[in-house]
Amino acid sequence: MRALVLDQNTNGGRGASCLTLTDTTPPACSSEQFLVGVVAAAIAPFDVAVCYRNEQALNDFTHSVPFVPGRVFSGIVEQNGLSTRTFERGDSVIGFLSSNVKNGAFAEFVPIQSEHLVKKPPSLPDESCVAVVSHGFVGHIAIHQNLRLLKDETLLVLNAAHLAGHLAVQLALGIGCKVFVTSQTAEDVLFFDDIRLHKNLRVIGLNEKVVDVLMEETGGLGCDCILDFTYSHQRSQYVVPSYSSILSDREIISALAVHGRWATTNHHLELFPTETKALHLKGATVSFICEHSWILPGTKQGKVLHIMQYLLEQLERNVLRLKPARVFGLERYEEALAAAEDLNNVVFKMETNRSFV
Repeated sequence: MRALVLDQNTNGGRGASCLTLTDTTPPACSSEQFLVGVVAAAIAPFDVAVCYRNEQALNDFTHSVPFVPGRVFSGIVEQNGLSTRTFERGDSVIGFLSSNVKNGAFAEFVPIQSEHLVKKPPSLPDESCVAVVSHGFVGHIAIHQNLRLLKDETLLVLNAAHLAGHLAVQLALGIGCKVFVTSQTAEDVLFFDDIRLHKNLRVIGLNEKVVDVLMEETGGLGCDCILDFTYSHQRSQYVVPSYSSILSDREIISALAVHGRWATTNHHLELFPTETKALHLKGATVSFICEHSWILPGTKQGKVLHIMQYLLEQLERNVLRLKPARVFGLERYEEALAAAEDLNNVVFKMETNRSFV
């Protein structure tokens, strides 16, 4: 089989220079695992961080190299273990691998336990399924677990002009919330063209002051929840640090309502004593969005499968809309990583004329 392998013999290289497309034998399948022939695999921001040899991502979530990256995939069950019958050979499935597995999804075959698989809806294309699970999972846990968003509450989403933010906005609108999103470029405004006519969505313009708009729209009360997507695992900095409408920590706190909730992907967050005091006086909270905390322990696996099934059902019912995916073969991994670095919807598509025997 073919697989993208992240090796240590790269002399400190970055990006695609760290990967090698190799021919190797398919991984062994234990008695409790399925061997799945991969059809499509999503390239998430964490996958890009790993492939770019982001040392923090490697040290925090993965084992030592060499290994095959990739977590979310669709495929067909080719072989099942002796002690498991949850799926049969030929079933189409969606899988979500843990961040520390050695045999990832950027390969033609992957071994996986049934606890990490759900059936793929037959009416949906593989590219859409892996994208909605990979990126929608982050938005779902942010909306429903970190913020516990309720109907008629107000939500501000910072840096929402990428797939995870786009899906999080749709999930919030589906609950019945009033949603504000920031825009820093004309491209960001166009990004929400497919949903911007929704009566509860307000795209804050390029020349508008975010806090002023929020206070005017909420009658001076502030936002119930703020979802901050301005940090990416791909780099040890903000995705777009120069944007004037990305709020400072002080401005975020000032925009929060009493008993407001703030969820962020920025694990380098540092607050001054005056800022923590402002949070205290408002009775507000801050939490961190980390999808790995749901996958690595194994104790949340039932909820993970429920979220995966929910996202696929919403996509099948056309409640969630996806941006078109850019599809690449494994041999074009350099182009794929470059596209995924800009937080696009990028998917690896595998050849179908292959055999694991």
